[in-house]
Amino acid sequence: MPELAQEIHISSLVVHCQPNQLAQTRKAIDRLHGTETHHQDASGKLVVVLESDNEQTILDTVASIETLAGVLAATLVYHHVDSADAIGDTP
Repeated sequence: MPELAQEIHISSLVVHCQPNQLAQTRKAIDRLHGTETHHQDASGKLVVVLESDNEQTILDTVASIETLAGVLAATLVYHHVDSADAIGDTP
């Protein structure tokens, strides 16, 4: 039986938090495995990219972000799945 190709899941979120908690929220998000914050603005919005090898981890990470102090909403805007071979990310 052929081995299944490893998947790579790449997602992006817009996270809206209380503006007075922006710095703390960004630090908390950036401590989560597979997350990277690419942009923030003074109104409390952050653009976050998630990378994982499965969909469940993406869902769990979004749920974790939603429970952080100061977070008002975490909205998934993009989700792409590809094989690790296709994007050149094989071990």
